[in-house]
Amino acid sequence: KTKLFMKTMISLIGLIMTGRSDQMLWNTLLKEKLFRQMNFQTLTTQYFISGFQVNLAHKTKRENLPNPDSHFIVHVSWTTDQWDKIEKFYNINHWYFTQEKCPKHYDFEQLPDLIERKWHIRDKTQEQEQKFKALGLFRDSANGTYAKHS
Repeated sequence: KTKLFMKTMISLIGLIMTGRSDQMLWNTLLKEKLFRQMNFQTLTTQYFISGFQVNLAHKTKRENLPNPDSHFIVHVSWTTDQWDKIEKFYNINHWYFTQEKCPKHYDFEQLPDLIERKWHIRDKTQEQEQKFKALGLFRDSANGTYAKHS
């Protein structure tokens, strides 16, 4: 049943991509008659690091996490946008798309481009942007300029 469940989940991955969340799909499938007798347990926050445990304002580092070397999953929710997610991953040493950690697949052109970040967020995040451009985690094809839209 587990293999069929995961095969079904994979075949419906487009729903996750368009809906931006997998929770509804999990809940729907687990309530289906075919999967009702599956036994599963959720991981505790010692092993499943959630967004509330990695706080940008408090500059949470990996050593501040419960079981810093034993967690299985990190979910960096509770962010303003995807650039904050990158900062959370970086702060806890789980950002892997760098020249150092992923030399075989690293390509500067594939880095997240700040030109895509909303201007009203960019107004408030200049320090973050400068730091991560210097570290080579972001690129900025607009060279720091962005249009303010009303």
